Amino acid sequence: MKWFSEVDWVCTDTETTGLRPGIDHVVEVAAARCIGSQVVSLESRIIRLPDEVLDAPEYAEAQAIHGITPTMVLDLGVPPAEVRAWLIAMVEGAQVVAGHHVDYDIGMLGPRGYPWPPHVLCTQALAWGTQRYDGMSLEKVALAYGVKPGTAHRAAGDVDTTVRLLPRLLAAHRFSDLAVAVSRCIGWRKEVREWFAAKDRKKTADSAGDVRPIRTEARTSAVHARPAAVGQAGHYRRLRVKCSKCAHAFVVRVREKAEPVVPAARAPAPRAPAKPTPASK
Repeated sequence: MKWFSEVDWVCTDTETTGLRPGIDHVVEVAAARCIGSQVVSLESRIIRLPDEVLDAPEYAEAQAIHGITPTMVLDLGVPPAEVRAWLIAMVEGAQVVAGHHVDYDIGMLGPRGYPWPPHVLCTQALAWGTQRYDGMSLEKVALAYGVKPGTAHRAAGDVDTTVRLLPRLLAAHRFSDLAVAVSRCIGWRKEVREWFAAKDRKKTADSAGDVRPIRTEARTSAVHARPAAVGQAGHYRRLRVKCSKCAHAFVVRVREKAEPVVPAARAPAPRAPAKPTPASK
């Protein structure tokens, strides 16, 4: 695979406070600039977030996965403007941006405003194309291709794993050049997105009937289930949404307005058959 040895590419990964682009926040980002299989530089930044974000219940749930505490954010966090300038310098001029489920990372960072390379390669989609994987998580795909995973759920560790995994995936496909690899990856990325969307729809449908009040659990202060306003009755639906990069799941709570329960009308009880009258003599 001689053509790959000359490709100038960047690998990126993020750790976030949730799964909703434009709503949730990026708490850590890592990027590696590479020439072929050689890593030129690999750096990461923790982003300074507002106190109200760190105090929100959603942050405690995300912290359970990536392990970045509010204290780490306050002590090590870099202002967002500085992180943005650093990331622009890392990706500018590269031919390819790569990552594991990289569409999610680009969506969380913002597709506009960064000089993203014109070509995209996704290790998750490339694994999908080979049909050789035991799960879609980065760790499982890496192990399937003989790559020892780095520190999971930290941006730098995931970037390190992806950098070592990508050349093996490209070699497994035996692409003739970069254009062919990018073209095939576009179709597989679409299939992966459709697969995840169908999976989410099934989970939502399966949990549609499971609407019940949720008690406040004492094990963590992040779990609260209260109506939005006093006097406004409501129920909460629990949805388990799996992270597209790992086997962990987020618990999403959706409040729904309670509807009055109308008892079903009871059918009238069947009458006993009338006794036959004795025949007259």
